[in-house]
Amino acid sequence: MPLVVFAIGGDTGIPDPSVGGTVGTPSSQPPPSSFGGPITNTSSGPANCNGRACSVDNPLAVSNFCDLLRIVLQALLILGLPVAVVFLVLAGLRYITAYGNPGSIGKANENLMWTVIGVAIFLGAWTIAQIIKATLVSLGVSGFGSC
Repeated sequence: MPLVVFAIGGDTGIPDPSVGGTVGTPSSQPPPSSFGGPITNTSSGPANCNGRACSVDNPLAVSNFCDLLRIVLQALLILGLPVAVVFLVLAGLRYITAYGNPGSIGKANENLMWTVIGVAIFLGAWTIAQIIKATLVSLGVSGFGSC
């Protein structure tokens, strides 16, 4: 059974020996296209997109690097804190399910240690970023007041 089936239209110009000619004659006009062709800008004005002016909307609504950095750090905070809580709960569950087994308690200790180290790195990076920002603002560097 074929996976792909190709249909041949009436005006392809493909030879058909059973009729003694071609299946159809190729037309001089190219088939209509819904694409509309390439976008060209022949003037010095804005590009023309099928009769309209082209524009790209800014989905983040940021106007400078500081705003972008703030949005990225907020997203990391929103995603990072719940992940840290989940890992703390998993470490606690490992302690509960260890039932006094020294090997399982060792794994739970290791899990808890790496979770606390990860949270410390996460919050330490945020704290260092805040210290750098405050230092730059106090030195009078422009552009960091909105961070």
